[in-house]
Amino acid sequence: MSNRFEGEVAIATGASRGIGLNIAEHLVAEGAKATITARKQGALDEAVRTLGGPDHARGWPAGATTSSTKPTRSSRPSRPSVASICW
Repeated sequence: MSNRFEGEVAIATGASRGIGLNIAEHLVAEGAKATITARKQGALDEAVRTLGGPDHARGWPAGATTSSTKPTRSSRPSRPSVASICW
């Protein structure tokens, strides 16, 4: 494949299997670095390995926050900074 996405960062959701993983595979093959999401940590870790490891992909659990408390109506969980999940 070409390197048409060289130097670019792509975000793929639901990327632990199926269409999401296939899309991430193609993006990485085209030179992109991928930030992927999935609901299950084990499946997410395996997908990162499938994509070539942390040099090519980073995983982030869907719905993850940096807050360990359950949100209430009056509070919002803090979200991770973009720098922590992107390249």
